[in-house]
Amino acid sequence: MRLPAADRRAMADSKRSSGNDHFRAGAYADAVEEYTLAVSLDPAAVPAYTNRAAAYLKLKEWQAAVTDCDLALILLQGSQVTVTS
Repeated sequence: MRLPAADRRAMADSKRSSGNDHFRAGAYADAVEEYTLAVSLDPAAVPAYTNRAAAYLKLKEWQAAVTDCDLALILLQGSQVTVTS
């Protein structure tokens, strides 16, 4: 059974918040895992991509960071979304 969109977004927000905690603690690989879960729950969540890109930069995974930035830009293209981390 698939969860309702609102529940998936709430779970994605929780995972992103957990990723932020890991990022602040310097646990960048753990942050990437949480942001990846957030993206899987809500593929349109731009902050999850941009935050994961920042974690990839800390891990010196340059191409992964570029890919996430590109995906975020594609999602933002033409939208009226305000992005917050």
